[in-house]
Amino acid sequence: IFRPFRPPPSSHPLSFIQREDLREQVHQFRMAEAEVYLGLDLSTQSVSSLAISSDGKVLHRETVNFDSELPAYGTTSGMTVKGDSVVTSPAGMWLEGLDLLFSRIDKDLLAKVRAISASAQQHGSVYWKRTGEESLRALDPSKSLKESILGALLFEDCPIWADSSTETQCAQLEQAMGGPQAVADATGSRAYARFTGNQIAKIAQQQGAKWEACERVALVSSFLSSLLLGSYAPIDYSDGSGMNLMDLRSKKWHPEACAATAPGLPEKLGPDPVAPSTVLGTVCKYWTGKYGVGAGCKVVCCSGDNPNSIVGTGLLPGEVGVSLGTSDTLMGIAHTPAPRLHG
Repeated sequence: IFRPFRPPPSSHPLSFIQREDLREQVHQFRMAEAEVYLGLDLSTQSVSSLAISSDGKVLHRETVNFDSELPAYGTTSGMTVKGDSVVTSPAGMWLEGLDLLFSRIDKDLLAKVRAISASAQQHGSVYWKRTGEESLRALDPSKSLKESILGALLFEDCPIWADSSTETQCAQLEQAMGGPQAVADATGSRAYARFTGNQIAKIAQQQGAKWEACERVALVSSFLSSLLLGSYAPIDYSDGSGMNLMDLRSKKWHPEACAATAPGLPEKLGPDPVAPSTVLGTVCKYWTGKYGVGAGCKVVCCSGDNPNSIVGTGLLPGEVGVSLGTSDTLMGIAHTPAPRLHG
């Protein structure tokens, strides 16, 4: 029998206000039990954090702006422009920014975090000395990241995506591999001055002793993964596709491209790139001891900001995304790669 709904009278045992209060209590209880996930973004201008619950509610947001909050590094939009198209960012600024960021996150929240991952500016490179992994494994919660890590890097100023000083190296790569279209067919793009492989080639050519002393080359994203893990982390194949070094189809380091770039490069890049969704391990003692992150918190492979933006915006095939920021990017999805010389 159909009976139309009638709201209970105000004399009902649970008034409207009481019911709303009960609903809020139930929500808070569920939130206490909900899983929490933490995302980081190490961009050109800032480092940010965002925590969400398993039901999608935003629990925390924070940003450290490099120029305004870490002015001692003298950057403009997080960059140092040195002339001759050389553009870098200070690794110490990234490290100090990460510590400042985590100091602003509630420890009770961090204790509930089940997994951490991050996006980072693409194409930039970080160069570890032979003591690099040792320094990562020895990360001490009583010290800062900068104190523990900066001395393990070959360069305090890291080449980033805005650096376009490698036109010579681009021409050399294209000549060695049979022309710009051959490089595009193999690696996904013709040789670009802003891409990591050509930054590496320039360092190997102009600073041979430094290159010889380098144990591992990281992207900014894999550098961040390494800091979270306390050991060297692999590059993921999404971010790795923007280096002019990865075989676009096999998702492995391209032997010919690596050989044309720098001696001993495959060993310095580490294992072949992994899937962006790879769980690399759990956070190291630095984050548990200093900030109270749960010891079982998983580290999911960090990746590049533009690929992560495609996932975050939920783009579908046939749709286009536009990112307007320090650089402007047009993004879309293609199931079958068709590298071109332009666009």
